[in-house]
Amino acid sequence: MGTRGNIIVKESEKGVILVNMYHHMDSYPSGLGVKLADFLKDRVVVNGISMAETRKISNGISDLAAQVVTLLKRSSENSGGVYIKHPKSPLSDPNDYTYIIYPVTETKTGEGYNKKPFTYEQETGEIVVKVHNWKKEIFKGTAINFGIWIENIVNDEEAQREARKLIKEISY
Repeated sequence: MGTRGNIIVKESEKGVILVNMYHHMDSYPSGLGVKLADFLKDRVVVNGISMAETRKISNGISDLAAQVVTLLKRSSENSGGVYIKHPKSPLSDPNDYTYIIYPVTETKTGEGYNKKPFTYEQETGEIVVKVHNWKKEIFKGTAINFGIWIENIVNDEEAQREARKLIKEISY
């Protein structure tokens, strides 16, 4: 049985869920986490695309959501493996991993045509990733820090494999 997971992309930390994806296997941090970290680490959420843009960008959080779906479907070798779920459907299994992605936003104030003030949320460009396992938050930070966290997990796993290999060699 595979390690199942969910990937949720939201408008903001407390905002509406734009995409809820089910990922059937290898959803642990050194599997799916590596794919997401590699994709998100240098990415910036912008509002409008400049012809001179050289950064890895997403034109708003809804564009980022579409890019994540594309990334995961392209990396799936056959049909299946990654599915879009209804935003309000329950998570696959509380034992598995959930990755929640949303932009950092800040509250701004403006003045309407009728001169009445109003407030709104504006994306700052940074992306936040939260990771849950068994309904417990095990990571929350920027996409850059997520990449560092994932790299440390992968390095720890490689060191553990090498140690097990050495122990086997010594015991024979």
